[in-house]
Amino acid sequence: MNGTPEAPLWTIAGGGLAGTLLALELAARGDPVRIIERHPNPKIETIPSGRSINLALAHRGLKALAAAGLDGEVKRRAVPMRGRMIHDNGGAARFQPYSRHPERFLYSVQRDTLSRILLDEAHRRPKIEVLFERELVAIDWSRRLAQLRTWCKKKTIPLPFNRLIGCDGAGSGVRRAIEEASGESGRIEWLDHGYREFTLAPDLAGSEDERQALHIWPRGEWMLIALPNSDGSFTATLFMEHAALATLGDDPKRWRSLFKTHFADALSCLDGLDRDLEHNPIGRLGTVYAALWHHAGALLIGDAAHAVVPFHGQGMNAAFEDVGLLVAALDRGTEWPALAAGFQAERQPDTDALARMALDNYREMRAAVHAPGFIRRKALEWELEGRFPERFAPRYDMVMFSDLPYALAEARGAVQAAIVDELLALNDPKARIARARTRIEENLPALRAPQQAQE
Repeated sequence: MNGTPEAPLWTIAGGGLAGTLLALELAARGDPVRIIERHPNPKIETIPSGRSINLALAHRGLKALAAAGLDGEVKRRAVPMRGRMIHDNGGAARFQPYSRHPERFLYSVQRDTLSRILLDEAHRRPKIEVLFERELVAIDWSRRLAQLRTWCKKKTIPLPFNRLIGCDGAGSGVRRAIEEASGESGRIEWLDHGYREFTLAPDLAGSEDERQALHIWPRGEWMLIALPNSDGSFTATLFMEHAALATLGDDPKRWRSLFKTHFADALSCLDGLDRDLEHNPIGRLGTVYAALWHHAGALLIGDAAHAVVPFHGQGMNAAFEDVGLLVAALDRGTEWPALAAGFQAERQPDTDALARMALDNYREMRAAVHAPGFIRRKALEWELEGRFPERFAPRYDMVMFSDLPYALAEARGAVQAAIVDELLALNDPKARIARARTRIEENLPALRAPQQAQE
């Protein structure tokens, strides 16, 4: 077709966080990259993403940003979160640090802030071309042509590609095209809970601990959380059953009544409820299990291959880690298509493990975090980590503050949970520590390397 642009080595479907970071890394290797993004240029027009406004940036994500030289700028625009502030039914709040190591913490960063940092850097790179308002709707595999629909003129145009990376999210068009071509269909497991987002005023926080914390109101089947913003406000997300969300609808009176009954200490901080109900629709939560991550010249990474529910704060971090793993494979000289097949074989056990742990963390956050048994258990875990630092690390630390494979963190976490269960049944502190030493040395090999701190 006349006017069809020549294909660069890399075409990336999806100009979101992972797609743009990958483009930066590929361009740094000297490779030309083209990004196709269905939304307009955010510098010209702000488009609601329909996704969570705030993200929790942990070690894996920071490591990937550091490789691109952007970690410092992102940290300056983010807010540290040093632990959880747990709000009980009576209005009292208690701070729980994330780790026994004070230097280990997370960052709360707004999605659009991080996106603009990455896109601004991409626009500075001559090797990167970004085509906005182009949505991938089909792929002609035999001719290596991506069929794109333009938003403005509503017409379909072909775009040739050599290697195509699907970074186009949980509703990935690249994944859909791979499924159609291969006949191998994955699945999406939808949670029966959804979410809605609100803004809470800075009045929510008085102390530094309160300002630098993830706030949680655990209510059994329901949960409200709030992440800090750089302007002092908080982005709050309420998770509850779809049926309950539908009953509340867009009625401000019903929402205020709900907050008064279940989240009373947050009610006075609701800032712009009517606006939030108008602009923040109900969101869905699901886990993507793609059957095949690769086909011909294409490969899926990030949410397109393995979207997870957000309750471990690892979706973005896992996607960024995908970028680092893919670039490392290229640096080793691994040839396509062996690289693409090997990427899924090596990575999928970890992302499947993350999916399970994210669901498990939802149960913990909405119900267990304020229970005396949870607090006692956490104290024992920290004691064991202090006594046996080369062998015992809380699962949360392994996931959030290290780059140990997710599957290894899950497996070690299961062994450690069984040991903790056994030790909690012992009342004699000396007998408990003696038993701990035996069980840990028998069942937990030394960790491969000291876990790295956030700063």
